[in-house]
Amino acid sequence: ALKILFLPREELIASSLSRNEIVAFINTIAKMSESIKEVRELTAMYWAGQIRSKETTGLPMAAPSSSKTLLGSNELVDAAVGAAAELGRAGLISTEREAELVSLSFSKDANLMILAKHYGTDLDKFLLHSQSIGTLAEDSGEPDAIVVGSGLAGLSATLNILDRGGKVIVIEKEHRLGGNSNKASSGINACCPTNGTDDFVEAFRNDTIRSAGDAAQLPLI
Repeated sequence: ALKILFLPREELIASSLSRNEIVAFINTIAKMSESIKEVRELTAMYWAGQIRSKETTGLPMAAPSSSKTLLGSNELVDAAVGAAAELGRAGLISTEREAELVSLSFSKDANLMILAKHYGTDLDKFLLHSQSIGTLAEDSGEPDAIVVGSGLAGLSATLNILDRGGKVIVIEKEHRLGGNSNKASSGINACCPTNGTDDFVEAFRNDTIRSAGDAAQLPLI
């Protein structure tokens, strides 16, 4: 992508990119489309790494020489289960929600482990911040945006909203993410009569019909 962006227009010709570079570029786009589905888990993993790299305070942790990792420590599991039990006894969560939090604790859910580390002894804050974790979590309200289509434009907009702390819903009619961008392995064609060339609509129409061959659908073109 950088090579395409930085090459002067007059040097951007068919031989500028090798076949392997084009394939790698398209594969990267496909992987990005898949990764958007796991963006919240990836975010949690990132912050978990940040926490491991710093000296922190809060619940007692295993000594640095221990073979247990920060997120997988039994102390955090115990703290999360204890907090869920206390909230259940106080009637602040339902029996079903308590069971879900306990299940998430035993499976060492990354988000819940981070909450247990920092808020395991503060039930009010643990309850507040755990509301977005799990299938029985309370709905935090309407999204800030609804993005229709999961192509490059849609995913770029979605990532920008998520990076700014927003809530967004992506709607895609196909069975996989990527939209039409998945099909754009050879680029996206368009008519550009205002870019200083002699391009015009009729030439673009004829090129489209010629490249489509027997598959050309003239009414659509």
